[in-house]
Parts: sequence; structure tokens; C-alpha cells
Amino acid sequence: MSIYKRPESSRYVVEIRWRGVPRMKLSTGTGSKTRAGAMERTLQALRDAGRFDVLRLLAEGKTSKDIAIMLDLGLQTVRTYRKTLMKKLGVNNIASLTQVALTAGLARWASPTREQGPKK
Repeated sequence: MSIYKRPESSRYVVEIRWRGVPRMKLSTGTGSKTRAGAMERTLQALRDAGRFDVLRLLAEGKTSKDIAIMLDLGLQTVRTYRKTLMKKLGVNNIASLTQVALTAGLARWASPTREQGPKK
């Protein structure tokens, strides 16, 4: 993982290269190297704690109950992970959390499918 400042802007970027995860470049949204370093440490901690799976599944639109079943975790554990992810990544709703996951390449955007009723 590395932190660098983009030449065309005053914002720092965290570049992530982990085995099994697509290469990611995340804009920190700040010109503060200290804050960028904190984001880097947070991402490393999330990886080490195995919470990327929870973040990815939340971004794919799964409910906490679905995630608990899929990952064989307790429902309250998933809720706690979600709350911790939101706090550590500095977001305050699921939409922002989803945006972080999409930006990081942990989830893919899938356009919603429209159910078609019977033709009249």
C-alpha cells in the first residue's frame, strides 16, 4: 500500500495492491497526509479483520440478515461490523458506504432489472 499526492491536484491517493483484490486507487478527499495515513491504516485493519466481505456484500445490496447467513455470523455481529465500517471510513449512511466499496472496486455496479408483468 502506498500514499502519494496527485500532480494535478492537492489531494492524496491511497494505492492498494493486495493479492486476491483488484488494484485500487482511492482518493482520500484531503490534502492532509496525516488523514491519508489514517485512511491507509483503516483499510489495512479492515483487511486484517476480514471485514471486506461484509463491506462488499453490503455494497451488493444484501441485508444484514442475508450477510449473517452467508458468512455464518451472528446478526448483531454483522450490524456491529457495519457500524464500525461506517465510523472508520467516515461515512454516515449505507449509500456512502456503498460508494466507498464501488470506488474501491470491491463491488460492481449492476443496473437494476425491471420485472415485466403480463403483456396486455
